[in-house]
Amino acid sequence: MSQLRDEVKKLVLAAGPLWSELANARLFMTGATGFFGCWLLETLLFANQHYQLGLQVTALTRNPERFHSKAPHLASQIQLIPGDMQNATLPSESFTHVVHGAAEVNSDHGLLLGGKRMLEVPSERFLLISSGGVYAPGQGPLTENHPTQPATAYGQAKLQLENLCQERAVIARCFAFLGPYLALDSGLAAADFLRDALQEKPIVIQSNGQTRRSYLYAGDLAIWLWTLLLKGTPGRAYNVGSMQITTVEQLARRISPSVQVLGKTAGLDYLPDTGRAQRELGLRQTVDLTEAVRSTLNWFKSIPSPLT
Repeated sequence: MSQLRDEVKKLVLAAGPLWSELANARLFMTGATGFFGCWLLETLLFANQHYQLGLQVTALTRNPERFHSKAPHLASQIQLIPGDMQNATLPSESFTHVVHGAAEVNSDHGLLLGGKRMLEVPSERFLLISSGGVYAPGQGPLTENHPTQPATAYGQAKLQLENLCQERAVIARCFAFLGPYLALDSGLAAADFLRDALQEKPIVIQSNGQTRRSYLYAGDLAIWLWTLLLKGTPGRAYNVGSMQITTVEQLARRISPSVQVLGKTAGLDYLPDTGRAQRELGLRQTVDLTEAVRSTLNWFKSIPSPLT
């Protein structure tokens, strides 16, 4: 965990002027115990201690006990409300900031219902964590002006949620990421590759490996999301991701020397153009893909039972 703390410290200090806007803030978060949420809390809570911000953080989680076991240093510093977006008793008090990152992955209807309930929570600033999956399939990199015609039910639900929250929310359309806390059972290509490498198995690619992707390190992701919450324009969407393009095969070979490519066809590219976030908010990628892979692998190797 010392490696992670050093990385968090570096990121937080580099974004120094950002944190003053959260002095004495009251935040409500959903999705706080997942991959994105853990990184948001790592950076936020370090900033709270370092800059003595006087933050109060309340988070909704299905299983507070599991989160205490997973990340006790985070869970002990926030108030946890048990339940999910569809049935939990939400706080009645107002908040200065709301981050809605929960994804009801087993229910697109639940995802939309959860968003409607979050709009009932009074706040001054609202960040909706959406997905690049709202875009129509096409050659990238994709700008925010690319047609929004999702190819999946999940993407359609995210787009409906964007439309529902649009006037109030700053919208983060997130693409692909690497870093500690990534769920190795998520079914995502990078997660599968990491899992196989940690198990000392060859990475097997069923396609021809030439599908193009880009991966932003989770530390950069957290700073981007906090910046969007505090500086983004409500009602405006911003792509969040990396513009450092790699193929699926190239990513696999960065993770492991043992790679087998079995297929002859490629899937659809999935690439963001992040020019809007760079121009309007001054956001930049600070960790390249080589370092992101190295840090992610080292973290998983350093923790007990990374595959459970």
